Amino acid sequence: MKKSRHLVAALALSLGMMCSMNLSASAREYALIIPSPYAGSLQSTGLCQKTTNDTPYVKPRYVTISTNYFLSPFCENRTQATNIVTTNDTFKHSFTWQTGYGGIGGLYCLSAYPNVSGAYQKYNVEGTWSE
Repeated sequence: MKKSRHLVAALALSLGMMCSMNLSASAREYALIIPSPYAGSLQSTGLCQKTTNDTPYVKPRYVTISTNYFLSPFCENRTQATNIVTTNDTFKHSFTWQTGYGGIGGLYCLSAYPNVSGAYQKYNVEGTWSE
Protein backbone atom coordinates (compact mmCIF):
# COMPACT_ATOMS: atom_id res chain seq x y z
CA MET A 1 0.00 0.00 0.00
CA LYS A 2 2.79 2.38 0.98
CA LYS A 3 4.65 1.54 -2.23
CA SER A 4 1.60 2.36 -4.38
CA ARG A 5 1.18 5.77 -2.65
CA HIS A 6 4.81 6.58 -3.44
CA LEU A 7 4.26 5.51 -7.05
CA VAL A 8 1.17 7.73 -7.36
CA ALA A 9 3.04 10.68 -5.80
CA ALA A 10 5.99 10.19 -8.16
CA LEU A 11 3.66 9.98 -11.16
CA ALA A 12 1.84 13.18 -10.14
CA LEU A 13 5.14 14.99 -9.64
CA SER A 14 6.54 13.87 -12.99
CA LEU A 15 3.31 14.86 -14.80
CA GLY A 16 3.47 18.30 -13.22
CA MET A 17 7.11 18.68 -14.20
CA MET A 18 6.45 17.57 -17.80
CA CYS A 19 3.58 20.03 -18.11
CA SER A 20 5.59 22.97 -16.81
CA MET A 21 8.62 22.55 -19.08
CA ASN A 22 7.35 24.24 -22.24
CA LEU A 23 6.06 27.71 -21.34
CA SER A 24 6.54 30.35 -18.71
CA ALA A 25 4.16 30.66 -15.74
CA SER A 26 1.47 28.01 -16.05
CA ALA A 27 0.60 28.31 -19.76
CA ARG A 28 0.39 24.98 -21.59
CA GLU A 29 0.21 24.12 -25.29
CA TYR A 30 -2.60 21.89 -26.53
CA ALA A 31 -3.44 20.22 -29.83
CA LEU A 32 -6.46 17.92 -29.90
CA ILE A 33 -8.20 16.04 -32.69
CA ILE A 34 -11.97 16.06 -32.11
CA PRO A 35 -13.47 12.95 -33.74
CA SER A 36 -16.88 12.51 -35.31
CA PRO A 37 -19.60 11.51 -34.41
CA TYR A 38 -20.57 13.48 -31.31
CA ALA A 39 -20.78 10.40 -29.07
CA GLY A 40 -17.23 9.81 -27.86
CA SER A 41 -15.97 13.18 -29.11
CA LEU A 42 -14.70 14.49 -25.74
CA GLN A 43 -10.90 14.83 -25.86
CA SER A 44 -8.46 15.92 -23.15
CA THR A 45 -4.86 16.92 -22.65
CA GLY A 46 -2.80 15.10 -20.06
CA LEU A 47 -3.09 16.06 -16.40
CA CYS A 48 -1.03 19.06 -15.30
CA GLN A 49 -0.37 20.29 -11.80
CA LYS A 50 -1.72 23.71 -10.82
CA THR A 51 1.23 25.80 -9.65
CA THR A 52 -0.14 29.37 -9.40
CA ASN A 53 -3.25 31.25 -8.30
CA ASP A 54 -3.62 32.83 -11.76
CA THR A 55 -7.03 32.76 -13.43
CA PRO A 56 -7.35 29.65 -15.62
CA TYR A 57 -7.99 30.21 -19.33
CA VAL A 58 -8.06 28.77 -22.83
CA LYS A 59 -6.75 30.68 -25.86
CA PRO A 60 -7.37 28.82 -29.11
CA ARG A 61 -4.89 29.42 -31.90
CA TYR A 62 -6.67 27.29 -34.48
CA VAL A 63 -10.40 26.48 -34.49
CA THR A 64 -12.68 25.36 -37.32
CA ILE A 65 -16.02 25.02 -35.51
CA SER A 66 -17.48 26.12 -32.18
CA THR A 67 -15.99 24.09 -29.34
CA ASN A 68 -16.77 23.69 -25.62
CA TYR A 69 -13.83 23.71 -23.20
CA PHE A 70 -13.55 23.03 -19.46
CA LEU A 71 -10.94 21.91 -16.95
CA SER A 72 -11.35 18.55 -15.27
CA PRO A 73 -9.52 16.53 -12.62
CA PHE A 74 -10.05 13.45 -14.84
CA CYS A 75 -9.03 13.05 -18.48
CA GLU A 76 -11.73 12.27 -21.06
CA ASN A 77 -14.39 12.53 -18.36
CA ARG A 78 -17.28 15.01 -18.07
CA THR A 79 -16.44 15.95 -14.46
CA GLN A 80 -16.13 19.75 -14.54
CA ALA A 81 -13.73 21.61 -12.25
CA THR A 82 -14.65 24.85 -14.07
CA ASN A 83 -17.47 26.35 -16.05
CA ILE A 84 -17.75 25.51 -19.75
CA VAL A 85 -16.33 28.07 -22.18
CA THR A 86 -17.81 27.93 -25.69
CA THR A 87 -15.88 29.61 -28.48
CA ASN A 88 -15.09 29.60 -32.18
CA ASP A 89 -12.56 32.47 -32.03
CA THR A 90 -8.91 32.89 -31.08
CA PHE A 91 -9.36 35.19 -28.07
CA LYS A 92 -8.34 34.33 -24.51
CA HIS A 93 -11.32 33.08 -22.46
CA SER A 94 -11.19 32.73 -18.65
CA PHE A 95 -12.60 29.85 -16.65
CA THR A 96 -14.22 30.07 -13.21
CA TRP A 97 -13.46 27.31 -10.70
CA GLN A 98 -16.36 25.24 -9.35
CA THR A 99 -16.59 24.94 -5.56
CA GLY A 100 -13.97 22.53 -4.22
CA TYR A 101 -11.56 22.87 -7.14
CA GLY A 102 -8.66 25.13 -8.10
CA GLY A 103 -6.21 24.69 -5.26
CA ILE A 104 -2.48 24.78 -5.89
CA GLY A 105 -1.13 21.26 -6.32
CA GLY A 106 -4.32 19.94 -7.92
CA LEU A 107 -4.08 18.03 -11.20
CA TYR A 108 -6.24 19.20 -14.11
CA CYS A 109 -6.57 18.60 -17.82
CA LEU A 110 -8.16 20.71 -20.54
CA SER A 111 -11.15 18.94 -22.08
CA ALA A 112 -12.89 19.84 -25.34
CA TYR A 113 -15.88 18.67 -27.35
CA PRO A 114 -17.86 20.13 -30.27
CA ASN A 115 -20.63 22.67 -29.75
CA VAL A 116 -22.77 21.43 -32.62
CA SER A 117 -26.32 20.21 -33.06
CA GLY A 118 -25.82 18.23 -36.27
CA ALA A 119 -23.21 16.29 -38.17
CA TYR A 120 -19.63 17.53 -38.48
CA GLN A 121 -16.29 16.26 -39.74
CA LYS A 122 -13.34 15.36 -37.52
CA TYR A 123 -11.44 18.59 -36.72
CA ASN A 124 -8.42 19.98 -34.85
CA VAL A 125 -8.20 22.52 -32.03
CA GLU A 126 -4.96 23.95 -30.73
CA GLY A 127 -3.67 26.82 -28.65
CA THR A 128 -2.65 27.53 -25.07
CA TRP A 129 -4.37 26.97 -21.74
CA SER A 130 -3.65 27.48 -18.09
CA GLU A 131 -4.96 25.82 -14.98
